[in-house]
Amino acid sequence: MFSGGSGGYTYNYVYSFVHNSLNVLFDYEVFNNLYHYKIEYLDGFKVKVTALETGNSFIIDIQYKGAEYLAGLYDQNGELKKPVGGSVNALGGLYPIDFQGKGVYDLLAYQRIIGLYNADGLGQLITYLRWKDHTFQPYNQTIQIY
Repeated sequence: MFSGGSGGYTYNYVYSFVHNSLNVLFDYEVFNNLYHYKIEYLDGFKVKVTALETGNSFIIDIQYKGAEYLAGLYDQNGELKKPVGGSVNALGGLYPIDFQGKGVYDLLAYQRIIGLYNADGLGQLITYLRWKDHTFQPYNQTIQIY
């Protein structure tokens, strides 16, 4: 369900009710606390998104943000005027998807990547989760640029 605020956060749970026993299979709060990211602006109009638990990283080219935005961060040579960071928001969407059409669903978890402030969206971090060893575990991550 949507949080109702302007941040675009969602409260997501997946439950199982097998043999009249209720079990929580996915809890958004657990997910939000398990994964952490570092967002850092780099010289050359780039932003690096690093997953701290895995060390995996993505580079976003932000030249599309426009001259005024970039002039506030970079000098005429494309070098940062001062260190700047962003963040990855908490879970903003969780979607079941059956990639192989066999009735077995993975989950796609969406989180906004933000720059200087919450309205400064840089993209979406998408985490692919598969049921394994009694929990949904990540097996892939991608980003989607706005």
